[in-house]
Amino acid sequence: MQLEDYKKQWNKKPVLRAIYSDLYQKIENVTCSGDTLEIGGGIGNLHVRAGRLIKTDIQYSIGVDVVTDAQQLPFDNEVFSNINSHLIVKYSQILYCLMCYTICNARYFSLLKHGVF
Repeated sequence: MQLEDYKKQWNKKPVLRAIYSDLYQKIENVTCSGDTLEIGGGIGNLHVRAGRLIKTDIQYSIGVDVVTDAQQLPFDNEVFSNINSHLIVKYSQILYCLMCYTICNARYFSLLKHGVF
């Protein structure tokens, strides 16, 4: 299924949108100041108030800023204050736990600015 097909399905499911709206609000509430990287941005539902939000996904869709594989991100170290990837956990063998890849995986951790943790 292409991302545009997911978006059509998303628009047909008001209860699901309400649940995720709450989740996205919680994510935004704990976001540090600075730029945010979203891995697996999909149809682009996450938004942040402050800083830039760079949305990545393995396939192109409107709202995706960078088409890339999550295992080979094309960013320099210490660029982002936040990394979000709450949905790709179920799809990626490496990213099996949000906390694990954010804190333990050296490549993702190196993308964060010093002093974030």
